[in-house]
Amino acid sequence: MRLILELFWTILVSLFEPVIDFVKLEISKAYICGVACVRAVYLSLLFHLFAIVLALAGFLLIHFALFFLLPWSLQVNALILLIAGVIYVAIPLLYIAKKASTKNWAKMSDIDMFKKL
Repeated sequence: MRLILELFWTILVSLFEPVIDFVKLEISKAYICGVACVRAVYLSLLFHLFAIVLALAGFLLIHFALFFLLPWSLQVNALILLIAGVIYVAIPLLYIAKKASTKNWAKMSDIDMFKKL
């Protein structure tokens, strides 16, 4: 009787193992698709935030315009304005590029654990 039970259990496990692997694969696909959708929403919100930052940059340009009122030459004032503008645009763009990368999202969402499947 014990031999028949072990034989039945072995057959049962071997029959359901492909089903379990298929379910794991489908769940992994759904998870990765969900992370991709969340990333798309994140990028959309990020671009909206970027628009707000551009509006704030306009506000800052008003302050930079005060440089033109200083007694320096026009070239020095323009150079200061150019350097400040490049810094104010470059740093946030580098930050956004790092945070929006696929590699960063895969790391944050722990997709690497599904490579074992």
